[in-house]
Amino acid sequence: MVPYQAESSCGLIKAPAGPFKDCHSLVSPAEYFSHCLYDMCAANGAREILCQSLQAYVAACQAAGGTVRAWRTASFCPFTCPANSHYELCTRSCDFTCAGLFSPAQCTAKCFEGCQCNAGYAFNGETCVSMEGCGCLHDGRYLKV
Repeated sequence: MVPYQAESSCGLIKAPAGPFKDCHSLVSPAEYFSHCLYDMCAANGAREILCQSLQAYVAACQAAGGTVRAWRTASFCPFTCPANSHYELCTRSCDFTCAGLFSPAQCTAKCFEGCQCNAGYAFNGETCVSMEGCGCLHDGRYLKV
C-alpha cells in the first residue's frame, strides 16, 4: 500500500502543490485518496485503475466548479480522442456543435475534461464533422445529414 501513497500514484490526489490543489477546499481529497488506495491494492497497481481514480476526483472537482491544472501527459494517463478532435482539460458540451451553429445550444455551466472538435469541425452528436457536413434546422430541431 505504501507505494500507492506516493505523489506518482494515489498521493497525487492530495498533493499540496499538485494539479488538484485548488480542488481540496471544494471536494475533500481524503475519500478519493482512500478509494484509490483500495482499488490499486485490489488491482495490483494497474495504471488504468490509477487513471480512473484520478479522473473521478477531477470530475468531482470540476462539477463543484473547481479548477484543475494539467495532469495528463502522453505517458501518464493519456486521453485518446476520435478523429478530428483533441483533448481539452476544460471543455463544455455545447462548444463546437453543429446544432450550436443554428441556435444557442444548451451549455453545461461548468467545464469538464474531454474531447473537443478541431478548428473547422463541429460535433454532430456522434463525431466531429467538417462544418459543411453539418445538417440543418427544420421546425426548430437540428437534423443530421
